[in-house]
Amino acid sequence: MSHSVALLLAAVTGWAARRPEVMAVALIGSHAAGTAGPGSDVDLVVITGDPHSQLGGRNWLDEFGVVRSVTLERWGMVTSLRVGYEGGLEVEFGIAPPRWAWTEPVDGGTREVVRAGMRILYDPNGVLAALEDAVG
Repeated sequence: MSHSVALLLAAVTGWAARRPEVMAVALIGSHAAGTAGPGSDVDLVVITGDPHSQLGGRNWLDEFGVVRSVTLERWGMVTSLRVGYEGGLEVEFGIAPPRWAWTEPVDGGTREVVRAGMRILYDPNGVLAALEDAVG
């Protein structure tokens, strides 16, 4: 993992701890699976009880660098903000409601994401830990 990615993950973890609406954050995708290459984006899932607070006001994205571009993408119950930062780092912030992490039953798409690789960054109430256990 590059130094810039490690710094981003630390910043996101600190940000999440200061945001009461953020329930959990996980690194997913190639960085979580250990298969990231030099040009790989950073994929995060942010579980929040108020997705509109992250999707409506986007000033929070500036906490992680100088924003060059933002693209909105929809993936089932997850809405992603794909952010290009100055310096070339691309981060996909997947904003998800709590039901994304429900364990009874686990959503099929969620199961695939977790099986492909998930590293929990912030999970004070064990929401993602329970999901990880349910997926096995």
